[in-house]
Amino acid sequence: AMVAAISADTVVKVVADTMKKSMQSANMPPFSYRSRCILAFKKLAPAGDEAIIFCMYVREFGPSSPTPNRGRVHVETIDSTALYGGEMAEERQHTLTAIIGGYLDYSRGHGFQYVHLRVPPPTDAHTHIFASRTLPVRLKAAVHVSNWYKRIIRGSASCGIVQATWSGTELTQAFPLSLLSARDVKMEDVFRQLLRTNGASIPNVDRFFVAQLLSAEEAVPFIEDPAPFFHCPAVASRRDIVELIASMELYFHTQAHATLSTMIILKAVLGHHEVLPST
Repeated sequence: AMVAAISADTVVKVVADTMKKSMQSANMPPFSYRSRCILAFKKLAPAGDEAIIFCMYVREFGPSSPTPNRGRVHVETIDSTALYGGEMAEERQHTLTAIIGGYLDYSRGHGFQYVHLRVPPPTDAHTHIFASRTLPVRLKAAVHVSNWYKRIIRGSASCGIVQATWSGTELTQAFPLSLLSARDVKMEDVFRQLLRTNGASIPNVDRFFVAQLLSAEEAVPFIEDPAPFFHCPAVASRRDIVELIASMELYFHTQAHATLSTMIILKAVLGHHEVLPST
């Protein structure tokens, strides 16, 4: 698995990396895309035990994907655990910002032109990974994550990784509907209808973000990642890891729970790790 050190006590690991097939739709036939599960682990004092602090699922649409998906990356799901020990909120946010900024840089280096980030509608109760959240918490989180995404993209632009940006409250041609799963499209429709009837009580912040990594003049040939594909059923999708956490009754609200839960998840990953042939 691909491993990258973010700091002295935090590493990022790709724990699932497979080619998946899109579902048939009215607008385009099925096609393949690369799906990855990325986890961040932090060594916790005093014993140095590892705990998962972050999970991200991404979908990479390479040159074999049809337009408008071709050359785009969709950050499908992001979630973070509670703070542990003496960890400060600013420290955790700095770490997570570095992870996503590093992934934007990676995507640019491999020839992807756009990265798309989406804040799930707060009415969708099933976008979590580590723990479910109440509606009031999801409403606050939508505002927080929206502002955070803006800061990430702004910071990446100042470093020259991002060339142009767009954000908005609605899906447009800048953020193609075809990037979303059928379920996510349905949840967007539900939220849009709710806004029409009860919009005054719901913060309608920017939820769709596009970071243009390469301009038309800078476009480079797509560079296939040589890392081998590997399948881990326990974490192959958000649904899989959520079902694992629920079935094993894993929790992340304390340091002790987090270290034990991390060991169980790693055991599940390593016990069902299948390297796949390149396609």
